[in-house]
Amino acid sequence: MREVKDASLVRDSFSNVEPVRGRISTDEVHNSQTSFKEEKATTSTGKSNIKQPARLHGPLSLSRNSCRYELPMDMRVLEHLTPLQYSSHYCRLNSRRRTLFKHYFTKNDRDRDGLLNRRDLHNALRDLYAHSITSEQVKNILETLDIGQISSFDWQTFMGVAAFSERYLYHVFKDSVVDEGDEGRSILEETDFSALQWKLDGCKISKNMLKVLNML
Repeated sequence: MREVKDASLVRDSFSNVEPVRGRISTDEVHNSQTSFKEEKATTSTGKSNIKQPARLHGPLSLSRNSCRYELPMDMRVLEHLTPLQYSSHYCRLNSRRRTLFKHYFTKNDRDRDGLLNRRDLHNALRDLYAHSITSEQVKNILETLDIGQISSFDWQTFMGVAAFSERYLYHVFKDSVVDEGDEGRSILEETDFSALQWKLDGCKISKNMLKVLNML
């Protein structure tokens, strides 16, 4: 057996591991054609209504702790940003998510020009969740981000889309998953988003931007 010469390498390799407690595991939800709709298991008598949450398959467990969203010092900056621009520039990923998202960005960049077209973006998002989310769900995510007529997406933009997709799906699934004690958002993010409505007072932001901020 080879000797580990630098113990710090071992510690560093686990520095970004997320707590197991509170995550919405891909093993805790049940895949169905309706995906986000709760299925109900019924006994032979037809009287039982036990909730069976839909399942997401894929290489990640949905978590609010895998990235950290920030708010600008001057909240009026949000008046001039789309939700997509906000998510792309005010989100900080941990190293595990960055590596994972980068893998699917590169995998779906078919012509290797560092850009994804709309079809590539759609495929990359579904690929990220092992095709357990539907085209309609991808469409809803992109519409919420106000992608408009954007036809190409670089790595920074894809990172923002992928990060928001995880928060979006967490928000959708949170009520249909057995509560094991959500580890929640980072302390810095909780502090930043505290009294959000008060901080937004006087800001004229779009409905979708407000929806995104409340969803985070």
